[in-house]
Amino acid sequence: MQARRYLRPEGQDIAFSPVFRSPDHSRALLELVVVCMPVDRGTAADNLAMLDNAGGHETRIASSSRHARAGSAAARQLRTRGISVLCSVGQEALANSVMATAHAACFLADVGRQMVVQPIHVVLQRGDQELHSIKLVVTFA
Repeated sequence: MQARRYLRPEGQDIAFSPVFRSPDHSRALLELVVVCMPVDRGTAADNLAMLDNAGGHETRIASSSRHARAGSAAARQLRTRGISVLCSVGQEALANSVMATAHAACFLADVGRQMVVQPIHVVLQRGDQELHSIKLVVTFA
């Protein structure tokens, strides 16, 4: 997310595309392919606003979430709505979210379109507590 500061003035935004490093998914090793996208395609915040206007919902990912199931849900939302948002609070939950996007990419392999993930930092208020969340906005490139 830090790289965005340097790319946005040049009209670019940064996203990533997750890929399993082992072809049979026997090991949970991922490769994150960085994708530069023109800003006119919409930033992650623009895509979140589009989702809110469409009455969509976010999938909350916890540290105990099963990433294959979350990936299946994300792929289903992406097929039907064209956008999916995974919301995570905490390091393990974020790792599960990234793994879920890799599973979603596998479930969508037959579509023939590249899937990209735009991360966005969001501060949530829970009572008097301030929680820092990462939302992964998943769309097709």
